[in-house]
Amino acid sequence: MLFTAPAFAFVFLPLSILFMVLFGKNRKSSCLLIVCIIYHVLLHASAPVELLWLPLLTVYTYASERIAKKLNKKWLTFALCAAPVAIIVTVRSLLYLGVMNGAYPLGLTIPALASVSYICDKSGKGEGLSDLMSLALYLSFFPLMILGPFIRYNEFCHLTEGDSISITLSGVSEGIGLYATGFIKRIAVGAVLVDGYQKIFAASWDTPSLVIILLLLIIIYFGVFFSVSGYYDMGVGIARMLGVSVPRVEANPFAIATVNEYSKGLFGSVREWAKHYVVSPLCRILEKKELSGFSKTAIYCLCTFLVVRADPFMIVLTVPLVAFAMASATLKLDKAYRPKHSGLRGVFGLLTVLVVGAFWVFVTMGVGNDSVLDYIGDITAGNAEYQTDMVLISFSGIKYLFVSLVGFCTVLPRMRFTVKLMERLSPKWRSAVDYGSMVVMLALFAFTLVFFLPQFEMYAEDPFAYIII
Repeated sequence: MLFTAPAFAFVFLPLSILFMVLFGKNRKSSCLLIVCIIYHVLLHASAPVELLWLPLLTVYTYASERIAKKLNKKWLTFALCAAPVAIIVTVRSLLYLGVMNGAYPLGLTIPALASVSYICDKSGKGEGLSDLMSLALYLSFFPLMILGPFIRYNEFCHLTEGDSISITLSGVSEGIGLYATGFIKRIAVGAVLVDGYQKIFAASWDTPSLVIILLLLIIIYFGVFFSVSGYYDMGVGIARMLGVSVPRVEANPFAIATVNEYSKGLFGSVREWAKHYVVSPLCRILEKKELSGFSKTAIYCLCTFLVVRADPFMIVLTVPLVAFAMASATLKLDKAYRPKHSGLRGVFGLLTVLVVGAFWVFVTMGVGNDSVLDYIGDITAGNAEYQTDMVLISFSGIKYLFVSLVGFCTVLPRMRFTVKLMERLSPKWRSAVDYGSMVVMLALFAFTLVFFLPQFEMYAEDPFAYIII
């Protein structure tokens, strides 16, 4: 039962909110933990063995923090933190290479990163023994388990202690809006685009052309962006409905001009994790005030794609991305240096779409496979093949025009000119616009549920179908 399953949206989530309202007046954290445990039980009902990984991770994390605090050895703390990350990298690599059979446990990566945060944040303080229930809630908090956004343990405690958990009408309303927006992004935009990408790839396999390659790069770039962004919105929306004010993730694919901005827009919280738990410790070990820009960029890219998919080929694929990110950093093209749009940023924006799109294309093709080189060798500059004509005609249908319009509508509220326009409106008109936007999103949500979801029924079972992760 995933976020996109109707049973989750219309049965589990409303009942969870009702349970929190009825019984969570004095024991909010306990009730929230019960909701999280029930969700994980339902999620892994078809594979009960996978239910063991979360309790084992919780016990390991709790014991590791106590051992690290008691012995106070830096090397031991590092080893205890590295173990969960090393395990997920190893397991995912073995599964990807076919050495080990089975499926990667859903929602394991983010809790593994959270385990590192807990051990580091708690072992360095001279406090009393940690609260096991707070740790269990931190690791099992399901709205953030797929892609995040990642939140440090200390920040999570502030969000879930005392009266911080508060289910209000405005919070539930905002959460519903975010959930609906994320649902639309994930299915009506992301799923349709990447499904169209796969069909085009199959149709043009024998006679690829430059036009088709460019089309594939653009489609996969936006398809993956809306899929990941959709999960963020759904996760934050679910958390808001349950009374936890998780910060929103602002992501606008039309305002991105560099790989750094792409990484920050979709995986910014992972970069923060890498900054606190990889870069800072390395600085202390190497006795440096700050690492070089190249080193930090390489670390951020590796950690980001560790969350996306941990296997050796992903590490190889990050090399050109790091090089391109360093080129844009050298030219100071990020918004921090050039907040206004410039011609050079525009050029790099187009190049970023192609470079990032090529990254996802290579991932879908299977890096290391001879078919990659065969496909590249068959690319021609011409566009006379009948397969190409059929692909272009089929992809110009009303369905994809509608999807493009819907995708633009979901990011419209986060665009700069929209924000400035809203600031100029009176409170009355601003409320009217917000209300109208909510009505439109709910209408699109209903249409997505009725029209698009039946076409992608596997979303109820596989959260990463039609997205390479």
